[in-house]
Amino acid sequence: MRNGATAVAKVERDDFGVCYWRLNVADGDRLALITGGTASSIGLAKVFAWTAMRVALGVELQNGG
Repeated sequence: MRNGATAVAKVERDDFGVCYWRLNVADGDRLALITGGTASSIGLAKVFAWTAMRVALGVELQNGG
């Protein structure tokens, strides 16, 4: 991504069985949440996370990054 930033997708399930996904951008020692949410399964959370990653990369490429 632009300026050497790295997009990081994280998918996890908590102790109550709720699945979460997050898309962060890391730049050096900074970490920023871009988007995230919940899903009914780990598989669906992975789909949401990767879709968000593809959208973010597409926007970055369109903006010349």
